[in-house]
Amino acid sequence: GEGDGVDRIADWLDSQGVANYMVAVAGAIRAKGRNAKNEPWAIAIEEPLPDRRTVHRIVPISDRAISTAGDYRNFFEKDGKRYAHEIDPMTGAPVERNLGSVTVISDTAMVADGLDTALMVMGSERGAALAEAIGLPAYFIVRDGEQLRGFGSPAFQAGLDQSPQ
Repeated sequence: GEGDGVDRIADWLDSQGVANYMVAVAGAIRAKGRNAKNEPWAIAIEEPLPDRRTVHRIVPISDRAISTAGDYRNFFEKDGKRYAHEIDPMTGAPVERNLGSVTVISDTAMVADGLDTALMVMGSERGAALAEAIGLPAYFIVRDGEQLRGFGSPAFQAGLDQSPQ
């Protein structure tokens, strides 16, 4: 998948001695070192809106991977309800939810890419509980009617508090 491809490129760059890079394939990103301004890479989490690209918040990343799964690019609506392209393995049905996107930070893009999808399928409550239980940095954007509300797991918040300046 996307995460595996990102990790393979990053591993090759590491083997070539590249000290600073940012590799992105679709929603999976891995960054090392610093950008041209000698700052951590600034990765945008988009608002989960199908019709436009708007930045929800910026996350500084260095020597980590980040991946976002969302329903805002791939979904269908039926009888006024929104269904995502992910299938709930417990029911075999498309996931219906108010969860717009989940962003996960991990050491590898493959892990981040797999976990963001898993948390997306679990939904905001179960997903947030799992992220907290295993100390996973995750950020959730939930639809509250027309409003968007974002919240991070304890590990996500802790990582922002101690990110390199």
